[in-house]
Amino acid sequence: PDKPAEDENSGAEKVPDNDDDGDQAGPSILEDDRPIRPAATTHFEESENLNETQPADDDAVPSEPEPIPKIKQKEAQPFIDLFGEREARCVYSRHWVLREQAMKDIGEKIKDEQTSQDRSLVFRVSSSLLKIALADKLPQVYMAALNVLTILMGTVACHLKRAEVHAYVEPL
Repeated sequence: PDKPAEDENSGAEKVPDNDDDGDQAGPSILEDDRPIRPAATTHFEESENLNETQPADDDAVPSEPEPIPKIKQKEAQPFIDLFGEREARCVYSRHWVLREQAMKDIGEKIKDEQTSQDRSLVFRVSSSLLKIALADKLPQVYMAALNVLTILMGTVACHLKRAEVHAYVEPL
């Protein structure tokens, strides 16, 4: 009776279940005395490296954005010419709060027609800007960029030819 049963097909012994009597094969998790080590990197550290995280406190976000990287200077020049240096620097900022604020400010400038350029240029430059902002992984920046697109379509695109609008919006 205490002998383990044999499987009829394979001739292998079956191990009796110990669940019924509460016996455990080894120490429980609570009895494990091995030290707990922290992970090599935390989620916060990883996302900080990707420049996509919210700062721990509001003091960590500078009031002025960092300079545009030299490699992005040529790409940023039309944004600087149309919307100003500060907004362009915010678009390329490491801090998502500044990127989000840049989208809000640019949307307001487009809505209030504070740009002194022709509508076609505003639409072309804004579309290039939106291509960058809509690729942002943070929902706050992405949603602000969608708002700029809505403003752009309602205030500028309606004055342009359909083919021109389509050519700049399609890559988005």
